[in-house]
Amino acid sequence: VSQSRYPRQRLSYDPETGQLCWKAHPSRSTRWNTRYAGTEALGTTNGSGHKYGSVDGCKIKAHRVVWALHRGAWPDGEIDHINQQPADNRIENLRVVTKTINMRNVARTRANTSGATGVVWYKRKAKWHARIGVNGKQHSLGYYDSFEEAVSARKRANAQWGFHTNHGGERVSK
Repeated sequence: VSQSRYPRQRLSYDPETGQLCWKAHPSRSTRWNTRYAGTEALGTTNGSGHKYGSVDGCKIKAHRVVWALHRGAWPDGEIDHINQQPADNRIENLRVVTKTINMRNVARTRANTSGATGVVWYKRKAKWHARIGVNGKQHSLGYYDSFEEAVSARKRANAQWGFHTNHGGERVSK
């Protein structure tokens, strides 16, 4: 799976659905081709919702294969699913980014209780506290009387620090 042309020999890609399918392969048995050719390839879903599978014993993530098939080369960074749906491997939903940029486009965590990323109720002050994590450090954005003010402060900080507009959006169920 080391060269981008190898997946092209074994897999087909539908850009409208983002789905990969096995191609018939002359070196495989008729039984294999009858059973697998034309069926979904790399369609197993991991715990985070990304699709993956094996090609000749090598585990590989489907979105990386999609990138290689479409662009003609393996991605040189992380692949970000722009709409935060990790099973959506349409090429227009994929972009190569650094780990830092990828982390600036994540869905709201399941542990979030306020409904807004970076906004928590601070009981001692009886106010909403807005904060943001940047480059491994937490930055306080202030304490606010209203939830809406705290959310607004966080949105301004998201824009200032280059977070994607989808960051902190509602988690999509798998």
